[in-house]
Amino acid sequence: MSAETWRAEYCPVPVSEVSEEDAPAHVLRKWEGRLKKNMDRHGVGVNAEGYLSVWDDHSFSGFDFRALTCAYCEHCGDDCGVCQAVLAGMDRCNADDGPYDIFKRTGSIRPILAWVRKAKRLIDAQRKGNK
Repeated sequence: MSAETWRAEYCPVPVSEVSEEDAPAHVLRKWEGRLKKNMDRHGVGVNAEGYLSVWDDHSFSGFDFRALTCAYCEHCGDDCGVCQAVLAGMDRCNADDGPYDIFKRTGSIRPILAWVRKAKRLIDAQRKGNK
């Protein structure tokens, strides 16, 4: 197993190719891949910064957990006000003391994973209500 197998399982489609409709599932899958048990299964770890990249000993085919790999951010650019998670009722993930800010400062994925799961539930419920 390697960073390549991790990427194939948790982020097989580049964010630039993810539709807005598929973004919630893509974002959730990516963050689930950051769980220690899933990283361990693929033999990957984090880089010297401690929390941002997935890598292995064989190569750096890394994967950074930041806006450039977020399907929500891909569709809203720098305007978090039009992020579909925010429009569904979530606070901005990158607000001061928001879940992504906590992840960047501490490496803890619990707050961001909870945020991503809730955002997906809200978006799915809105879509179901609009059909």
